[in-house]
Amino acid sequence: MKKIGIILNLSARRASQLDVNDIYKTINKTLPDATIYKVEGDIQDSVDLAIKDGCNVLCGGGGDGTISAVATTCAKKGIVLGILPLGTLNNFSKDVGISQSLTGACKIIKAGKTSKIDYATVNDQLFLNNSSVGAYAKFVRERERYQASHGKMWAYLIGLLSYIPKFKTLDLTLDYDGKKQIVQTPIVFVSNNNYSITQKPFMRRNTLSGGELSVHIVKRSHKHSVKNLFLLNKLKHNYTSFTTKHITIHADAQKATIAKDGEVIPAKLPLHYEMHNKALTIIVP
Repeated sequence: MKKIGIILNLSARRASQLDVNDIYKTINKTLPDATIYKVEGDIQDSVDLAIKDGCNVLCGGGGDGTISAVATTCAKKGIVLGILPLGTLNNFSKDVGISQSLTGACKIIKAGKTSKIDYATVNDQLFLNNSSVGAYAKFVRERERYQASHGKMWAYLIGLLSYIPKFKTLDLTLDYDGKKQIVQTPIVFVSNNNYSITQKPFMRRNTLSGGELSVHIVKRSHKHSVKNLFLLNKLKHNYTSFTTKHITIHADAQKATIAKDGEVIPAKLPLHYEMHNKALTIIVP
């Protein structure tokens, strides 16, 4: 029997802008049998409580970070993942095709249609969208300085512009498919399946079950390379990419700060990235 638990993160950007009573009213009206677990500290505490209560469908109500955190437990325990997009960008939910309205997303969960999709890991930590090492992870830290006062989108732009002069290149060795490639780059992106980053729709994925990591390496160039990563007319000249099922990234350092689904985390090197093909069951339209 299906028992739905909703892990509701009201600190997610869009959720914090909505009326809390309206959120509860919408969920209770469309999914009357679901139990809501409001995140008040560590999100894992809410997830663990839902598991203890016997929930076999866990729905992340928040942004990409929230969905990724809930998906980690779903993948480990073979539980179905549902999505209520309440963040700022909601990239994963858009790639899945989930309605961006709360009512629409709840109706999709109620219908209960499922599909198996891919997820990726870096040093055994799950991510649904992408992970990176280098300039972007440090830029996210810059963004966080401005987010409280400016909001996430403005913080993104301000942080990016303020960080461009500070980035430096990294000496990395990429080990994949029996090859070793030495690169000097300010940033390496590793994504769960391939993003369309040089054509419209921008930064969307055509599939979430292709079974491949997509690795994007920004070329070592002048000090506008990171900025140009976000300019479509210059992007194709500033990076190289390839696909693989697993890759190890080596560096001289023993530790690094990396980004994973928009969150910054510490990690030990080398970084081991691996694709997990059709290993996560989610609710889809």
